[in-house]
Amino acid sequence: MSELIHKKDRGVMIPTKTKKSIKCSKCGFKVQKNQIHQKYEQGILEIPVH
Repeated sequence: MSELIHKKDRGVMIPTKTKKSIKCSKCGFKVQKNQIHQKYEQGILEIPVH
């Protein structure tokens, strides 16, 4: 899985301890694994292009 960025504060999304969700390294915003695509479509998350 490539890294995801939380658009609001440019924080990198990292897996939580349980691995059931990911959270923003800056603000702690959590996203369930099954909602990643939905949040991406809403424009909350983005995949950085290097």
